[in-house]
Amino acid sequence: MREIKFRGKSVESREWIYGDLVHNALTSRSMTVSVAIKPDNCYPIEVIPESVGQYTESHSKGWKEIYGGDIVEGDSWKEPYALKTKKIAIGWVNFSPDCGWYFCTNNLDGSYRSLPKGCRTLPNLKDCEVVGNIHDNPELIHS
Repeated sequence: MREIKFRGKSVESREWIYGDLVHNALTSRSMTVSVAIKPDNCYPIEVIPESVGQYTESHSKGWKEIYGGDIVEGDSWKEPYALKTKKIAIGWVNFSPDCGWYFCTNNLDGSYRSLPKGCRTLPNLKDCEVVGNIHDNPELIHS
């Protein structure tokens, strides 16, 4: 069975909250918020909408879950249409309704199939390492 879960940064604490995505949720303080994450056995917690990322059902080295917006690093990926290089490659995981989960990086020419410009299909993520995310570590993708 497919595991569908999300994460988002709490508006209050700025910590990552993991669970179900809820819209127009009633929180523990009887407030209605537009976007929230509901952890198991808890009231929904309001999150910053732009920070919400869905679990990709993929894991990195060390079996860490990978979410949309994670920044991953790896080398010599062997998947077709993935970045192929002997150097370490860094990019982030994103989703498009047209092509599903894909890998973005600032230094690609964008010449592959119908994927958005600068994007490739996901590499073999079990050989990658999550080194951050686009919300906490934007400097990693702009370097």
